[in-house]
Amino acid sequence: QRKGDVGGLGSFALIQAMIFYSLVQFAFVYVPIFWWRYPTACLVELICFVATPGLFIACLVLGPGYIATATDDREEWVRCMRRVSRAARMMDKLKRDEESMQGDVEGDENAPEDTMGKLMHVGKFCESCHAARPLRSKHCRVCKRCVSRMDHHCPVVGTCVGARNQRQFFLGLITMNVGQAIFLFISWKFLHGVWHGETDGYGAALLVEEGGGLGGLPRPASDGIRGPWAAFSGFGPWFHGLGNVVSKCPWALALFLAQVPGIAYDFTLACRMFFAVVGNMTVNEFENAHRYEHMLSAETDVDKRGNRKFFNRFDRGWAINWFEFWSGTQGKIDWDAMCYAVDAGEVNGPPRWSYTHLHSKSRLPRWLKPYCCQWHRSHNANPGHGHSHGGKPCEAHHGGGDSANKTIDPADVGLHSHSHGGNVHSHSHGG
Repeated sequence: QRKGDVGGLGSFALIQAMIFYSLVQFAFVYVPIFWWRYPTACLVELICFVATPGLFIACLVLGPGYIATATDDREEWVRCMRRVSRAARMMDKLKRDEESMQGDVEGDENAPEDTMGKLMHVGKFCESCHAARPLRSKHCRVCKRCVSRMDHHCPVVGTCVGARNQRQFFLGLITMNVGQAIFLFISWKFLHGVWHGETDGYGAALLVEEGGGLGGLPRPASDGIRGPWAAFSGFGPWFHGLGNVVSKCPWALALFLAQVPGIAYDFTLACRMFFAVVGNMTVNEFENAHRYEHMLSAETDVDKRGNRKFFNRFDRGWAINWFEFWSGTQGKIDWDAMCYAVDAGEVNGPPRWSYTHLHSKSRLPRWLKPYCCQWHRSHNANPGHGHSHGGKPCEAHHGGGDSANKTIDPADVGLHSHSHGGNVHSHSHGG
């Protein structure tokens, strides 16, 4: 139950196999050659080889932190239903500008039908898991479970990345990037030596006589080429070096070529997650902020085009976000309550020079903005993005005109938003 669907572990097994074969190549071929020249790099690389698979396995074993269902822990399931329902009703009261914000709301929260009906109405009930979905949680189609503070489903670790294993995953990305960088550096040094005939495929030094060749044999000379092939005489040493590498150490060359696109991909993942962490966002929110109501400003706060601005209510500044992420404090925060507190003015919003503050056009240079500000305004005008009814995503266009520039709030839509006896009813009755 912690790991979810473990059937799709092919990518996880492939990554672990790549790490293992790279470790064998590094420990038994590269270390004996380069230990005395680069002892620190070799030691750090060996540590990364152990830490990276260990952290990824920890991500798989810990799991992302799934939302409790009635079959897992009924008490936790009921507690989550009540908490999310209470927060949804308070947000509804806040949006309707009621005079009094104190006291309990109407309706019996102990009645499952009443609670479930309200959650369906605001799109906070997952029909697949039959559980309430707290803010920032998301249903994973691969794991077939709702994940707390869903970051993304990662095939590298074979499971989702969420509130419970996000730190281990980020550490794994860091150690993997460091390890790949060192591995590429040492591999380049090794292949360079084989290319020029200074070492063989096992790292043994070869006799290179001054003005001569390998083992006293002359090197291929370009002036010995006659006829039409003379135009290609300059490529003679190049083909000779390539022949050395391919014939003597094909496995080292294959691992080197496999790591080149790998480090580019992993570095991109690490940078993307870094900006998400310092902004107190998940990668899912970082890339799809325009789809989430809690990542948008108030309807009255719009830009020149009439689009609602990016506004992360959970952003507490770079330093605090970074500290809370690594200390594990974020796993204890009630995000529904925090969102309500910010909207109600009970707590301050994002501070000055935070990620949200810098997101404004006037705060960042134009050349830097695309690298740290994921914001797709073209989607912001599409009402089919970012809302659901009864826990299911909806891509429909509700109305037109001015509403086309607004993100649809499920609480304002009667269609698909009610139930009869706990079953979803897909049409409205008048009104």
